[in-house]
Amino acid sequence: MLIVDGTLVPTRDHGIAEQLKNYRYSTNHQVIIDADPRLVVAVGRPVADNHNHCKAWGLSGAKDAAGKSTVIADGGYRGTGLHPAPPRERTDRAPGLKGMA
Repeated sequence: MLIVDGTLVPTRDHGIAEQLKNYRYSTNHQVIIDADPRLVVAVGRPVADNHNHCKAWGLSGAKDAAGKSTVIADGGYRGTGLHPAPPRERTDRAPGLKGMA
């Protein structure tokens, strides 16, 4: 079982990076780890940051690197066929406010 997530890395290389709303240039990197020992399995090629995680998943080569393995991802990967990550239990609720979001 593998886990994937994307991260934005600031860069000065304007050949691949795209300017963001905050005027910074960055690239989107997809990182795949093994769920058990939590070792990095693959890092996709950097893609322009104006691509969301769904698009970066396919363009970066990370999808090909994962092959037929079961891959878990967060909500940013909806519609890609990846398994959704289980929701976390909220621990930031004040006592006595159970059931209120």
